[in-house]
Amino acid sequence: GTASAPAAVATPAGISGTEAARAAPPGSAAPQTKPASSVPAPVRVEILASDTVWISAAADGQPRFQVTLQPQQSRLVTAQSAVRLRVGDAGALTLTLNGERQPPLGPKGQVRTVLLTPQGMQVLAPPPRPAPGEGESTAPAEGETGPGKPPAVEPPEQPKPPAF
Repeated sequence: GTASAPAAVATPAGISGTEAARAAPPGSAAPQTKPASSVPAPVRVEILASDTVWISAAADGQPRFQVTLQPQQSRLVTAQSAVRLRVGDAGALTLTLNGERQPPLGPKGQVRTVLLTPQGMQVLAPPPRPAPGEGESTAPAEGETGPGKPPAVEPPEQPKPPAF
Protein backbone atom coordinates (compact mmCIF):
# COMPACT_ATOMS: atom_id res chain seq x y z
CA GLY A 1 0.00 0.00 0.00
CA THR A 2 1.20 3.48 -0.78
CA ALA A 3 0.74 6.23 1.76
CA SER A 4 -1.39 8.96 0.25
CA ALA A 5 0.23 12.28 1.11
CA PRO A 6 -1.84 15.42 0.67
CA ALA A 7 -1.10 17.00 -2.70
CA ALA A 8 1.12 19.99 -2.06
CA VAL A 9 0.66 22.66 -4.71
CA ALA A 10 3.62 25.01 -5.04
CA THR A 11 2.30 28.51 -5.61
CA PRO A 12 4.10 31.84 -5.48
CA ALA A 13 3.73 33.60 -2.15
CA GLY A 14 0.59 35.65 -1.83
CA ILE A 15 -1.33 33.86 -4.59
CA SER A 16 -4.11 31.47 -3.68
CA GLY A 17 -4.28 28.06 -5.29
CA THR A 18 -7.17 29.04 -7.56
CA GLU A 19 -5.37 32.13 -8.83
CA ALA A 20 -2.23 30.12 -9.56
CA ALA A 21 -4.33 27.56 -11.42
CA ARG A 22 -5.94 30.35 -13.46
CA ALA A 23 -2.58 31.93 -14.26
CA ALA A 24 -1.12 28.70 -15.64
CA PRO A 25 -2.10 27.94 -19.24
CA PRO A 26 -4.42 24.92 -19.51
CA GLY A 27 -2.69 21.58 -19.84
CA SER A 28 0.69 22.90 -18.74
CA ALA A 29 2.66 20.55 -16.52
CA ALA A 30 4.63 21.82 -13.57
CA PRO A 31 7.88 23.27 -14.98
CA GLN A 32 9.92 21.66 -12.18
CA THR A 33 9.68 18.26 -13.91
CA LYS A 34 12.10 19.28 -16.69
CA PRO A 35 15.78 20.08 -16.10
CA ALA A 36 16.21 23.84 -15.89
CA SER A 37 18.92 23.91 -18.55
CA SER A 38 16.58 22.85 -21.36
CA VAL A 39 13.81 25.29 -20.44
CA PRO A 40 14.09 28.99 -21.22
CA ALA A 41 14.11 31.01 -18.01
CA PRO A 42 10.59 32.09 -16.98
CA VAL A 43 11.89 35.59 -16.22
CA ARG A 44 13.99 37.19 -18.95
CA VAL A 45 14.74 40.87 -18.50
CA GLU A 46 16.56 43.01 -21.03
CA ILE A 47 17.88 46.36 -19.82
CA LEU A 48 18.61 49.02 -22.44
CA ALA A 49 20.23 52.24 -21.23
CA SER A 50 19.27 55.49 -22.95
CA ASP A 51 21.59 57.44 -20.65
CA THR A 52 24.41 56.62 -18.23
CA VAL A 53 22.81 54.67 -15.36
CA TRP A 54 23.96 52.40 -12.56
CA ILE A 55 22.11 49.19 -11.97
CA SER A 56 22.23 46.53 -9.28
CA ALA A 57 20.56 43.25 -10.25
CA ALA A 58 19.59 40.15 -8.29
CA ALA A 59 18.02 36.99 -9.71
CA ASP A 60 16.01 34.64 -7.48
CA GLY A 61 17.42 36.47 -4.45
CA GLN A 62 21.07 36.02 -5.48
CA PRO A 63 23.09 39.12 -6.43
CA ARG A 64 24.06 38.99 -10.11
CA PHE A 65 25.89 42.22 -10.92
CA GLN A 66 26.36 45.90 -10.21
CA VAL A 67 27.23 47.87 -13.30
CA THR A 68 27.13 51.33 -14.81
CA LEU A 69 25.70 51.18 -18.31
CA GLN A 70 26.54 53.77 -20.93
CA PRO A 71 23.92 54.99 -23.44
CA GLN A 72 22.81 52.23 -25.83
CA GLN A 73 24.46 49.50 -23.74
CA SER A 74 22.25 46.60 -22.71
CA ARG A 75 22.32 43.72 -20.25
CA LEU A 76 20.25 40.56 -19.96
CA VAL A 77 19.19 39.06 -16.63
CA THR A 78 17.36 35.74 -16.37
CA ALA A 79 15.80 34.02 -13.37
CA GLN A 80 13.49 31.18 -12.48
CA SER A 81 11.10 33.22 -10.33
CA ALA A 82 12.06 36.88 -9.99
CA VAL A 83 14.57 39.54 -11.01
CA ARG A 84 15.04 42.51 -8.69
CA LEU A 85 16.67 45.63 -10.09
CA ARG A 86 17.77 48.80 -8.31
CA VAL A 87 18.43 51.60 -10.76
CA GLY A 88 20.06 54.96 -10.15
CA ASP A 89 18.03 56.87 -12.74
CA ALA A 90 14.54 55.59 -13.50
CA GLY A 91 14.27 57.68 -16.66
CA ALA A 92 17.54 56.48 -18.19
CA LEU A 93 16.58 52.95 -19.23
CA THR A 94 14.00 50.76 -20.89
CA LEU A 95 13.11 47.31 -19.57
CA THR A 96 11.79 44.43 -21.65
CA LEU A 97 10.25 41.51 -19.74
CA ASN A 98 9.93 38.27 -21.73
CA GLY A 99 9.84 40.24 -24.97
CA GLU A 100 7.30 42.84 -23.77
CA ARG A 101 8.46 46.42 -23.37
CA GLN A 102 7.61 47.70 -19.89
CA PRO A 103 6.32 51.16 -18.97
CA PRO A 104 8.86 53.72 -17.69
CA LEU A 105 10.05 53.10 -14.14
CA GLY A 106 9.74 56.75 -13.15
CA PRO A 107 11.03 60.26 -13.82
CA LYS A 108 14.64 61.02 -14.69
CA GLY A 109 16.97 61.24 -11.73
CA GLN A 110 14.85 59.06 -9.42
CA VAL A 111 16.23 55.92 -7.80
CA ARG A 112 13.82 53.00 -8.23
CA THR A 113 13.67 49.35 -7.23
CA VAL A 114 11.60 47.04 -9.44
CA LEU A 115 10.62 43.40 -9.17
CA LEU A 116 10.03 41.47 -12.38
CA THR A 117 8.25 38.11 -12.29
CA PRO A 118 6.49 35.95 -14.92
CA GLN A 119 3.32 37.88 -13.99
CA GLY A 120 4.82 41.28 -14.81
CA MET A 121 6.72 44.25 -13.43
CA GLN A 122 6.14 45.84 -10.05
CA VAL A 123 7.79 49.09 -8.99
CA LEU A 124 8.48 48.72 -5.29
CA ALA A 125 7.50 51.68 -3.13
CA PRO A 126 10.32 54.16 -2.61
CA PRO A 127 11.26 54.88 1.00
CA PRO A 128 8.68 57.02 2.80
CA ARG A 129 11.05 60.01 3.12
CA PRO A 130 9.47 62.75 0.99
CA ALA A 131 11.64 63.87 -1.90
CA PRO A 132 12.27 67.60 -2.15
CA GLY A 133 10.34 69.29 -4.94
CA GLU A 134 12.28 69.50 -8.18
CA GLY A 135 10.46 72.69 -9.17
CA GLU A 136 8.46 70.78 -11.77
CA SER A 137 5.01 71.71 -10.42
CA THR A 138 4.00 75.35 -10.75
CA ALA A 139 1.36 75.25 -8.00
CA PRO A 140 2.78 76.01 -4.54
CA ALA A 141 2.29 73.30 -1.96
CA GLU A 142 -0.23 74.01 0.77
CA GLY A 143 1.00 76.44 3.39
CA GLU A 144 4.18 77.39 1.55
CA THR A 145 2.92 80.89 0.78
CA GLY A 146 1.63 81.57 4.30
CA PRO A 147 2.54 84.99 5.78
CA GLY A 148 5.68 85.15 7.87
CA LYS A 149 6.82 81.66 6.84
CA PRO A 150 10.32 81.56 5.32
CA PRO A 151 10.51 79.61 2.06
CA ALA A 152 11.49 76.01 2.59
CA VAL A 153 14.95 75.41 1.23
CA GLU A 154 15.96 71.79 1.12
CA PRO A 155 19.27 70.40 -0.06
CA PRO A 156 19.11 68.29 -3.23
CA GLU A 157 18.48 64.63 -2.49
CA GLN A 158 21.67 63.34 -4.04
CA PRO A 159 24.60 64.87 -5.88
CA LYS A 160 24.65 64.20 -9.57
CA PRO A 161 27.63 62.07 -10.67
CA PRO A 162 30.24 64.15 -12.49
CA ALA A 163 29.88 64.19 -16.26
CA PHE A 164 32.74 62.51 -18.04
